[in-house]
Amino acid sequence: MNKYAGWQAVYMSFFSGDIYRDVARNWKGVGYLYLMIIVFVVWLATAIFAQIMVGQLIAANIQPIVDKWPALKIHNNEFSIDKKSPYIIDIANGAMAIDFDMTDHAQFPSNKLGILITRKTIDQVSNEQKQIINLDEIAKSSTSPPGDMTVDKAVVQSFVDAVKNWCGVLIFCIMAPATLIGCMIQTLIYGGIGMMVSSTMKVGLTYGQAVRLASVALTPGLLLEGIIRSTGHEVPFWPLISVVLATVYIVFAVRSNAGEEPPAAAIVS
Repeated sequence: MNKYAGWQAVYMSFFSGDIYRDVARNWKGVGYLYLMIIVFVVWLATAIFAQIMVGQLIAANIQPIVDKWPALKIHNNEFSIDKKSPYIIDIANGAMAIDFDMTDHAQFPSNKLGILITRKTIDQVSNEQKQIINLDEIAKSSTSPPGDMTVDKAVVQSFVDAVKNWCGVLIFCIMAPATLIGCMIQTLIYGGIGMMVSSTMKVGLTYGQAVRLASVALTPGLLLEGIIRSTGHEVPFWPLISVVLATVYIVFAVRSNAGEEPPAAAIVS
């Protein structure tokens, strides 16, 4: 019977040899259910933080643009707006702008960077100016020219709201399963390292037990990585640090079982 379980096992994985002895002797399988819970909880917290941060970013930087957005129409293979041209939306305290200029001599303000939208093109104006969209070229290369459409404030607002409301869900649904698969592969590798340490120290672990220990030994690194992401900080060389950290903990886990004789457990996937 497991002596330690739940969140008691989580915080003890940072410092206690007792949890690693309990994992080797009493836990069943290879610890993937435990690993899945840890990964999913970490990414759930990260996704919630990301959604909050994106919401704040949109409110501060994107919503003012949406509030001033004109009705941008495509008709007869040309752009047009429902505002007097040129119509400029300033961004980043005026350092950047979106310029809607449907005049015959469209020109972007010389003291700004940003996007210039003319009757036929959308250009990125920067140190290396480049054309993003040319309606004439699209019409020539396509079997059917672009149809009539309108991108007004309501359309842009609905897109922005979708990003604000669903970015966290998208992050979780993509990153949590991907991280879990990556961690499962890692446990197989660290399990091999554990077997080498076990053989050297004559601990007598089975490979299944070593993999199970590796599943718990990944806990400190996963939690620390989640905290780093959720605080918006970056740690230089973190991938290398996480590998070293996991290796140290798998060695610690095996050494914690030295002198013990944990029974071989059936491997349950």
